[in-house]
Amino acid sequence: MTLREQPVAFTRRAEEALVDALGLQTLSLDPATTSATGSWRGQPVTLVTRAYRGGPLRHARFVEITGSEMAIGNALCVPLPEHPLPVFGADLVTLDGAALMLVTDLSPTLPAGEERNAQLAPLREVHAVHGSRLPPGGPLPPWCADWFSNFAMYTRISKNTLPAARTAFDAYLRVYESLCFTSVQRPEHAPVVARTLEGYAVAHRRDDRGLRMLAKLFGAPWAARYIAETLFPALLTLGAWLGAPSWSWPEVGSPAVQQLGSP
Repeated sequence: MTLREQPVAFTRRAEEALVDALGLQTLSLDPATTSATGSWRGQPVTLVTRAYRGGPLRHARFVEITGSEMAIGNALCVPLPEHPLPVFGADLVTLDGAALMLVTDLSPTLPAGEERNAQLAPLREVHAVHGSRLPPGGPLPPWCADWFSNFAMYTRISKNTLPAARTAFDAYLRVYESLCFTSVQRPEHAPVVARTLEGYAVAHRRDDRGLRMLAKLFGAPWAARYIAETLFPALLTLGAWLGAPSWSWPEVGSPAVQQLGSP
């Protein structure tokens, strides 16, 4: 399997592991905002999205973008506000045969303090074991500091480091699965978790420059709607927790969810 095939392979690895382990149920999504065909340097590119819900997770979505000269995989798992779990995120990108970029993290939703430290202790151990086995990818963008944990993994993968990267990725997944299995409802944390999750989504829509590629691939109007409704929806977690009307996943044919911030 080539490096170009790895973003899809890693994304499906995460999807299958989490769906099977947590018994997640498939969400019915609007095809108009979850799949597309575009182009990259004159060659066709396709995008597909799958999403699930279940257990302590509000939603888990997985994205694949593939073409002859590029491949991108993305995973995001968002907890219910009453379950103060981290956000599991993973990005994998390779363009024009370059090394495969991998970023993955369990971004905390608990306030800084002893409880957060205890929750992330297994991640700290995993990072300590695997971080030294992979070359650093360089500094992350400054905006990430407000949302990522101190144990995010950012590396550029070659064929030689692919086995170590796969092992590290699986270890991050196992930590997240374990946290989900042992999660109990903590309604006293729900308002803070809801605000954190909303801020996480807004920051990605506003500051993640990598999302600009979607406009190049599929056109600006479609990309803006996809980012707002599917990738990082506004009002994903707020609703009743903050006294606003309850929000549910958009149904087929529903109007676009109002976007907060700019993509």
